[in-house]
Amino acid sequence: MVRSFCVVTAGFVLAVFLMGCGHPLYRVEGTAQMRRVVVVDSVASVSVDSLKAEFKHVVDLLAVSEASAIDSMKKSASSMGPAVKTAQRNLRQLRGKYKNAFQKMQKFRSFGGNPVFTDDDIGVSTKKLQSEIVGRFYKGRAFSLETQSQIRSFIRKDLAPIEQKVSQAKSRVNRLRRSQSGRSQATAQITGQYHQKRKLLIAEANHNIKRRILSHQVLAVDTDSAGAFIFDKTPAGLYSIFVQTADSSGFLIPLEVFAHTRRDIVPGPSLENDVSVYLDFVSAQ
Repeated sequence: MVRSFCVVTAGFVLAVFLMGCGHPLYRVEGTAQMRRVVVVDSVASVSVDSLKAEFKHVVDLLAVSEASAIDSMKKSASSMGPAVKTAQRNLRQLRGKYKNAFQKMQKFRSFGGNPVFTDDDIGVSTKKLQSEIVGRFYKGRAFSLETQSQIRSFIRKDLAPIEQKVSQAKSRVNRLRRSQSGRSQATAQITGQYHQKRKLLIAEANHNIKRRILSHQVLAVDTDSAGAFIFDKTPAGLYSIFVQTADSSGFLIPLEVFAHTRRDIVPGPSLENDVSVYLDFVSAQ
């Protein structure tokens, strides 16, 4: 009977001893200027590094694509330079030809013996000239019916055809300039489009990183009104504390728990110098 009691007692003491020799639990406490403090396992940082590497690879490819698109557009705009110059040269030649033809108009004289037209009238369209000489009178200078007939014939046969070619040449120059300008402006548009693509990638990366970190969550607690937090029963081991600041940047702070531990978390340069910054893409340009 006594022996049986001793055996039972010894077994109870051994059980209590073994329970006391389990994994030790420690208290982790501190203060933070964030609403919530999360403890994640030691694998979280490695997992996040993998996501960051994937993000960098995609962004690098995007940069190469952007540079290629911009280079192609610049070459396209540059290739139009010779065509623009040729069109401008042709326009100058036609304008010179029109000027030479118009100077022959000075042979037409008014009743007073003065030229009906001067070089100042070169910029007047042939249509307007035709309409204004109907009354055999132009800018205070009167002329005969015969002179009017000769002027109308000269305008129709000698000036109008050249004027039409000048108009066509001018339209071609403007068309080529618009096309060249459009391609140059497209370069800025390409930059804007790729900037927007990067912003979307950054937002997606931040979302994925946060989700990945939280998938490694071990403990979580909200801070009290004074900003204090406490984890009462934290098993010994290596962890990271995950916090988010007001600007949505996130930090993984290395945490070693092999004794009761205190960790005060203060955002700012001191924190950034002491931890690994993971959600730092939000401020990327």
